[in-house]
Amino acid sequence: MPPSGQEDQQAVSEPKPVSPSDLERMRAESNEIWRNRPRAIPRESDGAFKLAEQRVCRLPNGGVSAGVLEQLQRNRAQREAEKREKEERERKAEEQQREQNKEL
Repeated sequence: MPPSGQEDQQAVSEPKPVSPSDLERMRAESNEIWRNRPRAIPRESDGAFKLAEQRVCRLPNGGVSAGVLEQLQRNRAQREAEKREKEERERKAEEQQREQNKEL
């Protein structure tokens, strides 16, 4: 004979023993949830913290390594060369346009 609805309800509400490994797992999950909980971010106007003063980096080249600095300089030189080439092409195109206009 199948259990009645009332017996099912009683069986569901009865406490079940928890194994130590399950208890440890549930504690770990609870601790993780607590650590990852949403937190209010203090605002500057709250006065909860004071903004630090800006510090000037006193390392050579502002802390940038020599290799990176050289790469930046090469990139800058390449951009400037490309810009000069573009300006030269535009200037030549304008001169050719003027010569064509004079011929007409």
